[in-house]
Amino acid sequence: MAVAMVTRRRPRPGLPVLLAALAAGPGVLAGAPRQATPRLDDIVAALHHYVQDYEDRLTLIVADENYLQRVYGLGTKLPVRATRQTKSEVFFAFTPTSKQWLAVRDVESVDGQAVPNRPDVASMLASTPAKEVAATLKMYNSRYNVGSVYRNFNEPTLSLELFDSVHHEDLAYELKGLNVERGASLATLGFRERGAPTLIVDVDQHPVESSGEVTVETATGRVRKIDLKSPFDDAVSELETTYGHDVKLDFWVPVQFVEHYTAAADQVIVCRATYTNFRRFEVHGGIK
Repeated sequence: MAVAMVTRRRPRPGLPVLLAALAAGPGVLAGAPRQATPRLDDIVAALHHYVQDYEDRLTLIVADENYLQRVYGLGTKLPVRATRQTKSEVFFAFTPTSKQWLAVRDVESVDGQAVPNRPDVASMLASTPAKEVAATLKMYNSRYNVGSVYRNFNEPTLSLELFDSVHHEDLAYELKGLNVERGASLATLGFRERGAPTLIVDVDQHPVESSGEVTVETATGRVRKIDLKSPFDDAVSELETTYGHDVKLDFWVPVQFVEHYTAAADQVIVCRATYTNFRRFEVHGGIK
């Protein structure tokens, strides 16, 4: 059985951030000013600033989650081995003391059947530190996961922790591409962890160095998509979070979360969650 767990990073001294410059594109019409190519360090600085501001925005927020899991067998005549669909409320929060993003699930139904004796997550968050609530429910809710890969880190906001400014020395970046989408200049940054402590560890607490890509708006650092890849000894995990603008809250929120796990030569697990109906909830005394 493939097993994976999540741990939280600790600030550590590191090497200078790796910066890769992208060469300027072809010249434009004679006499017209050449548009400067965005510098990687400026984009990374904008990303850190955006995530720091986002820590205050996407907290005390709840959304409805529709979550479908499928397990595919490799080399068998039964391509789909199992499915499971859950519907939940998800409470998003950031804990400033421990610098953790939390996505606390209150699972309401499994395969169309209501979950009996559900914990009262809202009351737990009102009386108990969010970190403790998340740790309790992380193990509680993992029993609904299907497939041979045990995981308790499948949260859409987990990868944001990598881009907090306190961890700027923990990642190496490269500028992989620039494009324009609906008038917005976007950059795709490759990133990789470079040494322990890492965001994710295995069940034996060994560090798992993750890498991936983040798509951001060059001017604001706003995150559009994050793809996080983590190789374990007997499994590979890929978590992709896509963000979109929510009209009611008037800022960008995670709208889709896709997980892909390959467990050696045994099976592939594909999970897709969508998030709707974002709204605020009250926790007296705030999140700790």
